[in-house]
Amino acid sequence: MGLAKCIFSGGLLSCTSNDGKTTITVNAFTSSEPQNMTNGAIPSGTYNIVKLPDSQYGTWFLDPGTVSRGLYKFGLGRGGFNFHIPGNTSNGCITARRSENNAGSIYNLNQLLTNEMGGNTLVVPSNGN
Repeated sequence: MGLAKCIFSGGLLSCTSNDGKTTITVNAFTSSEPQNMTNGAIPSGTYNIVKLPDSQYGTWFLDPGTVSRGLYKFGLGRGGFNFHIPGNTSNGCITARRSENNAGSIYNLNQLLTNEMGGNTLVVPSNGN
């Protein structure tokens, strides 16, 4: 049905199903590099969570919206952020390492996002990363 709500704050990524009955939380991180046009922690804001065709299991595109996407396309802003669930490194994406999480939690988070696909959102608060 869509509309899972996720928040990334304080090293935790939590997603709640549309009906509010299921919440899954995993340890996650973003880049610790200084902010610049190509690197650094994911900027605060609201992102749509999108599964791109032919993307790998556990990779979700974080769409910041039309204006930010356009700025990124023309080299005037950052973009191209993803969830890597599981993953190992981050240049600004949100990544959940297998070694820091229960494998079932990572699987369940991917299933929640898949089952709720079509309007899922992520909020990164200004003090969240």
